[in-house]
Amino acid sequence: VEIVATSSSGSTSDDMRISVTSNIASMAVVSTNISSWYRNTTTENLHYMLDGDVSTAGNSDLSVHPLAADGKTISFTWGQDFTAGSFVFYNRTGGSQTKIQDSTVAFRKDGSNVHSYTIASADIANIITVTAPDDTIFDEIVLTFSGASQNFREIEIHATPVYDVAYTSTAIAENASGTGSAISLGTVAAQADSAVSYAFENNALSYGDYRINGSTGAITYVGSGLDFEANRMTVNSFSVSFGGGSMNSPAIGALTATVNLPQGFQSGDRVWAVVEQNGYIKGVQLRIQGIGDGIRVTAENAKYVSTSDGYTVSNTNFDSVGNSQVLSIGNGIGGYGIQSLTIDGNQYDQFVSTNGTIFETGNLFDNHLLVFATADGATSTIVAEVPITDVNEAPVENGVIGDQSVNEGEQGSLSLPPDLFVDPDGDSLTYSAVMADGSPMPDWIEFDNSDGKFSFSPENGDDDKYDIRVYASDGALNGYVEFTLTVEDAL
Repeated sequence: VEIVATSSSGSTSDDMRISVTSNIASMAVVSTNISSWYRNTTTENLHYMLDGDVSTAGNSDLSVHPLAADGKTISFTWGQDFTAGSFVFYNRTGGSQTKIQDSTVAFRKDGSNVHSYTIASADIANIITVTAPDDTIFDEIVLTFSGASQNFREIEIHATPVYDVAYTSTAIAENASGTGSAISLGTVAAQADSAVSYAFENNALSYGDYRINGSTGAITYVGSGLDFEANRMTVNSFSVSFGGGSMNSPAIGALTATVNLPQGFQSGDRVWAVVEQNGYIKGVQLRIQGIGDGIRVTAENAKYVSTSDGYTVSNTNFDSVGNSQVLSIGNGIGGYGIQSLTIDGNQYDQFVSTNGTIFETGNLFDNHLLVFATADGATSTIVAEVPITDVNEAPVENGVIGDQSVNEGEQGSLSLPPDLFVDPDGDSLTYSAVMADGSPMPDWIEFDNSDGKFSFSPENGDDDKYDIRVYASDGALNGYVEFTLTVEDAL
């Protein structure tokens, strides 16, 4: 299966963490459907909830006191994304602290839960902190109460803002040389309130024949030419190594699932990578697609099930008679499942993860650059895919034809080697033959271009040396080889 996307100039983007974690609760639009309070109005209670006063003295210990709150909510909404989020609940200290038990804190993105946690009895304390996985991106947090009467002091929400970082690319023609004058390939730019620095891996400003401006993010090429065909990957199989506890799977340790992509698999299709052991099955559904001239592997679904529930594994897919158990998805070492990825026998085990997508940190291709953008001590990554415009290249000689000889009045033949020419673009080739000076061959030299076979039937008086040229054409450009046919005098 060849997974190749069309190369063209344009823009790719990802998200970037650009500042240290801070309390963002007061930045939110706060709303509630609670209408009954022990004291004061809704507006006043929401104000006390965010005023920064965490005192436990007197009424401050229960400054926020909703009534008839069972099933009711307080929501915090922002007009931007955040990550590395934690929800801090300052519980009452001078009375019952268990009222908040069984209430739920949900981190949401675009109206859907991306992480949810129900406060358990073991969590009850003066301060209760609910932390989302590091790679959780959210724009809303909703606290849903369990229990009619609640009382607490304060709520804080700590998180790191996520801003857009984009690569606006400029296509480079195949084989274009930047050795005399560097070729501009576009710019990586991050939206940040402070200065952003840019670099390749290991904080380097150069990677092979590429250069990046550490201040502006501009990328240039200074090499002798990029090969369009080399920047493609043919994918036949994947092996995925799963972490143990990361899939809530004490019965299954770190195992590896191998997936042979089925015939007809296309870029963007999905396949399950699954393993089975000790009566349990775990797996990750992967979407495999071409990006630029590379590949992107996205974990879109995950399951951890028991075979006793009627689940079986068939053709790397989950078949079930029970209910699907879908887990949250994350990537990277220590994430929800994937520890390393092997592509056709080559293992890549250092990953970065952006919005659920795995990128191998080494540059798989000449035009596949990993760029690091750093602001306020936080760093994020983007895969800058340099579009290469395919340029038709002539067929290339890949072998030789040995000189031939035949006697007058006899017959001879020659079949061209099947690998005599290769076409860099993979185009189909057609063959023809003429004399080396461009003139037609004599009638007794025949060439069948359907099977690449020469037939020789010289007559008396044809003894001589004949230089013959064989052309291979892709329909636009030609390559050729020559050989000499010697006709011996029949004595």
